Formats: sequence, C-alpha cells, structure tokens
Amino acid sequence: MNEVEVMNRTELAATVDELTADERSYLSAYLKMKERISDASYAREMSTRLKAMQSGREVRRDQVLDLHGRPSESGL
Repeated sequence: MNEVEVMNRTELAATVDELTADERSYLSAYLKMKERISDASYAREMSTRLKAMQSGREVRRDQVLDLHGRPSESGL
C-alpha cells in the first residue's frame, strides 16, 4: 500500500508557485471541474440540457459558454 503524502496549505502554495503557466492553467481547470461535478444544481442543468439535445433541440454556442464560463473570464 502506498503512503499518502499530505501537504499543509503553505506547502501546497509553495508547490503551486513552482508550476509553469501551463500547469497552473491545467490545475485551475481541474479544480473548476471538481467543483462542478459536486454541484447538484449543475448536474440537474446538464441532465436537462442533455435530454433537450437528445430530443432534437439544439444548444447555441453562447448558451454553452454562459453555462461553462467563458475561457477569457476564467483565466484559461
């Protein structure tokens, strides 16, 4: 069994400070995804939109960007 290394906030911040811009961008997107998948209202909205698409209704690009956040606004 592997030993799990636990970082405190100071160690975590120091590790993040050492990341490249690309790695920080990935981390930012990863954390945002983690928040979204644990948000019940987001899951309900995605389910509703999926059912609409499966029934033939389209989702406009601006609707997708509004729901998921525009990359320029989220720093990506």
